[in-house]
Amino acid sequence: MNDSISIVELEVMTQIGIGEEERKTKQKLLISVDMFLDTLQAGKQDDLNLSVDYSVISNKINKLAKEERRTIESFAEDIAKKILEEEAVDSVNVEVKKFIMPNTKHVSVSIKRP
Repeated sequence: MNDSISIVELEVMTQIGIGEEERKTKQKLLISVDMFLDTLQAGKQDDLNLSVDYSVISNKINKLAKEERRTIESFAEDIAKKILEEEAVDSVNVEVKKFIMPNTKHVSVSIKRP
């Protein structure tokens, strides 16, 4: 499917990190998702019910951010799994950016599921 809906750099605050000390303070992450689906009927009929509501997806990501995790890989997997629960979505790309490593703009993980 060539159609996609994207959310670019959704900012979330979450407790994440390998060490307990790192997880004590919430950190900023930027989440980007590309959801691949058929938007033809939604576009023709001007009907959101035939597509994906990106505000609902944003809320789901924010809810997932309330859970403490050790890795951004785990967070990316949880986001992909939650998005793929949407009936209309065939596949998803997820990127999670973290701003913890000195002398870098960010570190990130990108996944595509399924």
